Amino acid sequence: MFEDDLHALSVGQPVSAYIKADPSKKFKRDYLFGESLANDRMAEVYCHFNHHSASLVPGMFMNGEVSIESKNALSVPKAR
Repeated sequence: MFEDDLHALSVGQPVSAYIKADPSKKFKRDYLFGESLANDRMAEVYCHFNHHSASLVPGMFMNGEVSIESKNALSVPKAR
């Protein structure tokens, strides 16, 4: 996850995750429990699975979807 998006995450926030080999199988009701910022300004986000399958291995990479609250904001177009 990019550094600019970390503000939208909070510990305990529900997420949905899936592996690249089978994106149709989503592991829901997973909970975010922390993140750390690396030197490349990317963050690793860690989740706890309430339900998981034996096909998951500790430390494997997964794709995740996090629902965040949307807010209205005033924006200014980028100068050309």
